[in-house]
Amino acid sequence: MFVSVVVCTRNRADQLGEFLQSAAGLTVPPGLAWELIIVDNGSSDHTAEVVESFASQIPVRCVREDKAGLSNARNRGVDEAKGDYICWTDDDVKLDPKWLSAYVAAFGWTGQGVPSLDTMWTADREALATPLRLSRFLRLVSCVKTVVSAAITVCSALAT
Repeated sequence: MFVSVVVCTRNRADQLGEFLQSAAGLTVPPGLAWELIIVDNGSSDHTAEVVESFASQIPVRCVREDKAGLSNARNRGVDEAKGDYICWTDDDVKLDPKWLSAYVAAFGWTGQGVPSLDTMWTADREALATPLRLSRFLRLVSCVKTVVSAAITVCSALAT
C-alpha cells in the first residue's frame, strides 16, 4: 500500500515546522510506503526551507500552487499524490505517533498489498489524469460517508 498525506499551507512556516516534527515521529507500519506532500499556496515566508529541512527525516516534498484558495491547493495535492489512498490533515496540528497507523488500519490494510474495499475511494489514475475537475469532485463526494466512518475508526483507535 502507498499512502499520500497532503497538507495545504500558506505563510505558516513556524507552525508547519511543528507539524513536520510530529510527522517525523510517526510510527510507520512495516511495509507501508508513504509520502507527505506540502502544498504551498503562495507563501511569502520560509515555508519551502522548513519543508526542505525535514527531507532527510521523512518522505516529504513541497509543491507550489500560486492560485490562491484552499480548493486550488487541495486540487494540486490530488494532482501530485502518487498513493493508493490520500489522507488529509492541517498544518497546525501535531500528529499522534499512531495517526498514520490508525488510518491504514481503517483502510483495512494488514501489511499485504492494497486492500480491496468497494466503498473506499482510491486514487484512480485515469480519473486523476483527466482535466475534468467535476469527475474528481463527484468521486470525492461519493466517499464522504466512508471517510467519516474511517475518521470515527481512527479516533476510536487513537483513544485506546
